[in-house]
Amino acid sequence: GNGSLIRGIGEVFKTRYPGTTIVGLVPAGAPAMAKGIAGRTWDENSAVDTYADGLAVRVPILKMVESLKTLIDAVWVIDEEALLPAVKSLITLEQVMVEPSASITIAGLASHRPEIEGKKVAAIITGSHLRPSLISEVIHSVGLF
Repeated sequence: GNGSLIRGIGEVFKTRYPGTTIVGLVPAGAPAMAKGIAGRTWDENSAVDTYADGLAVRVPILKMVESLKTLIDAVWVIDEEALLPAVKSLITLEQVMVEPSASITIAGLASHRPEIEGKKVAAIITGSHLRPSLISEVIHSVGLF
């Protein structure tokens, strides 16, 4: 969403473990936060088109964007096509029902495997408000793993 979760958790990790790399994840269908953190402009009038409605930021909060610029080490923009398969993977492998906004962590890890291989990784998975209209698509999708 607008950065509260990553800011809170990121600040704790950076304080206790200064060498920690903090990576933000943004769905490709709602890139405004990624653009803001990168110092690029975004179109406030552009519609968002993402399965991850909890991350569907159209207009970032500028004060939050500024605080995240010094906290976050990277922002990965995750393809929309990976979100529902990530939901399916969490259901199949972990018996955890999540919404696409939560599955973005698994989609991000899967799409950046070479970068994280051999490293200790923590993925925050929170949110289980899967829209009923997506259940059929999730069930019929192929998981990531």
